Amino acid sequence: MEEISVEVKKAIINQELSMWLNTRYQFEVRHRINKKIGSGAEILKNIEDELTKCEKMIDALEDELNKLENE
Repeated sequence: MEEISVEVKKAIINQELSMWLNTRYQFEVRHRINKKIGSGAEILKNIEDELTKCEKMIDALEDELNKLENE
């Protein structure tokens, strides 16, 4: 079975990273808007939980990218 090149792996990780950065921005906007319109604490907590997930995914993807840079 043919191995995927490091450059292709980096491109795939960068695509995933871009998606999570965009998702984080969406949830940041959603949080701001929901605060402005007075949404309840449960809604804000759910959004904050998603923001935390985004941050964890971004950190993990950046770690993977750094590992590839050091190969």
